[in-house]
Amino acid sequence: MAAISGINGLLSVNGTSAIATVRDWDINPSNAVVAGAASNSGGAQFNLRGVSDFSGSFNIYGPSCLGVVVPGTAYILYGQTGGGGEVKGGIIIDSAQITCDIEAGGILSAAVNFSSIGSSTAVYTADNAALAYQAATSLTNTTTPTIQSSLGCKAMWGPVGQSVADVPAVRSWNLTLTSENQSLSHSGAGGVTKRVRGLKSAAASIQFYEGALADFDEAATNYQQGTAGVLRLHTDATLYWLMNWGIVTTSPISTPIESAGMVTTQMDFAWTAYTDISGTITKGTIVDPNSVAFFS
Repeated sequence: MAAISGINGLLSVNGTSAIATVRDWDINPSNAVVAGAASNSGGAQFNLRGVSDFSGSFNIYGPSCLGVVVPGTAYILYGQTGGGGEVKGGIIIDSAQITCDIEAGGILSAAVNFSSIGSSTAVYTADNAALAYQAATSLTNTTTPTIQSSLGCKAMWGPVGQSVADVPAVRSWNLTLTSENQSLSHSGAGGVTKRVRGLKSAAASIQFYEGALADFDEAATNYQQGTAGVLRLHTDATLYWLMNWGIVTTSPISTPIESAGMVTTQMDFAWTAYTDISGTITKGTIVDPNSVAFFS
């Protein structure tokens, strides 16, 4: 078996163009082998083929992934290592996490996880969950990387009914979009795992330096656990991810006395698609910096 570098690898979800600025991708075919033992197996375990499945992930640079894939949506995946041929199969996106590391001056990036839908235009075989290995599809590839520094990014937050304001001394933030996809297999599934879209959810976290405990005085500030509001996660000075509505879930504080380290804290948020505003149940949104909606 020849050894190759991944430098010429490509990934596509439409069979025509490669996803821009992919850092890496992986795919994991599996079979849930069923083990047993019996009175006449000589004290030894035996195994039979079980239900087949596959899952995988990819990482890209950029401030959003919604222009490429959306959690809960199905696609046909084309994965090329650059060594000839490709792997092809039907997938559904399980989650995507966008990361902004301001303190390290990192590049804005997204990590995407997916699973098999158990059906596609790919060739079925009994033990690869509709995952096919075939000649490489011709894919067009962009020549300009999608890269953006986290320097200049920030986070803003404001409870319902109040204006949003800068969160002070932000170190980093991340946003996770999830679809709780449901898996199943049945007599007509051909021994593979199938999936259908589940409920959408989202969570966010802001890490920052702590200046004074008074900032967390629940009677005087806006950081109360259970408070609903508007969260803006900026990818530059003007563009941002918009979460209506975020609810503060936790705000832990870390105080490293022995090392004389910096006192740090974070705010964690759960997204709610609806919240009560002045007695009216109001629908929320999650929209990326390019105005592409995860939910609206």
